[in-house]
Amino acid sequence: MKPHTEARQQRDRQTKTCYPRCEPVDPKPLMELTEEQNAVLDCLRMAGSGLTLKQLETRTACAAPVLHDALEELLRQDLVARLNTLIPSYADRYPDHQASAE
Repeated sequence: MKPHTEARQQRDRQTKTCYPRCEPVDPKPLMELTEEQNAVLDCLRMAGSGLTLKQLETRTACAAPVLHDALEELLRQDLVARLNTLIPSYADRYPDHQASAE
């Protein structure tokens, strides 16, 4: 039986696409966050899973309107995700990403 030299030659002729190496990219650059926003993010990071508004209110000691404003801003900045649950819950979108308030 004759070896498949034509197929091998065809593969050898094809140019291989090389992609440049890329460094990992942070999902979001560091942003200036308020004290309340940092408290919410810290809570969500420590929890490791979604928390409800009541749980966040208890753990952050923030009043409901302040907590709501902080969450809305974090959602707008795409740092927090609203989970598709029966009771509205929230989770840190980038648990390994560190943001700081300066």
